[in-house]
Amino acid sequence: MPLGEIETIKNQAQKEYDKRIQAGENCDFNDIFNRLLKLNGVPTVEPLESETEEPINPIHDKQHYFWIKLFHDFFDALIIKRLRARKPNGDTLAIIYQRVILLSLKHNGYICFEGMGDDIIQEIAILIGEDLDCCIEVINFLIDNKRATLLNDNEVLYIHDFEKYTGAEEQKVRMQRSRIRKKQQEQNSLLS
Repeated sequence: MPLGEIETIKNQAQKEYDKRIQAGENCDFNDIFNRLLKLNGVPTVEPLESETEEPINPIHDKQHYFWIKLFHDFFDALIIKRLRARKPNGDTLAIIYQRVILLSLKHNGYICFEGMGDDIIQEIAILIGEDLDCCIEVINFLIDNKRATLLNDNEVLYIHDFEKYTGAEEQKVRMQRSRIRKKQQEQNSLLS
C-alpha cells in the first residue's frame, strides 16, 4: 500500500480519535488506527508506548523533530557496545546507526521507501552515503534486537529509538500530566 493511502487511514483514525476524546470517551489512537489498517488489509502497527501515554501518530505530513539528543553515555549503552564489538568496522556501524536515526526524523520515526534503490536498505545506503553491506548489517542488527521494524511489505522502516533520541517520550509524559491536571481541575470545579 502506498504511503499516501496509509496517511489517509492515519488521518481518518486521528479524526475518529479526536471526536471520541472530545466526546469524553477513553480511547487509544493505536486501537483505532490498527482497526482501520485491518479493514484496509494493511498489517497493524505494534504500539510502543504504554496505554497511559498519548500515542504519537505514526506518519505525519509535518516533520516535528529536526534534531536528536545524545546523552553523555550514548557509547556506553549496551546496544552501541554490541554494535561496535561486532567487527573491526564497529565504529562505522555505530555512526550508520546515528545517521539512520537522523534520517528517520523526516517522517517522525519512519523511513519510507521512495524507489531510489532496489529495496529500502539500499535506498538508506544511498541516502546516507554509506556502504550497502554495512547498512544491511546495521538494519538487520536493529531488527534482530527489536530496535527497528519493517512494515508495509518492507517499504517502511520504523526506528523504535526515535522517541528516545528526540524527546518525544518526554512530550508524551508532559501531555499525560497536563490531562491529569485538567481532569482534576474540572472535578474540583464541579465539586465547588
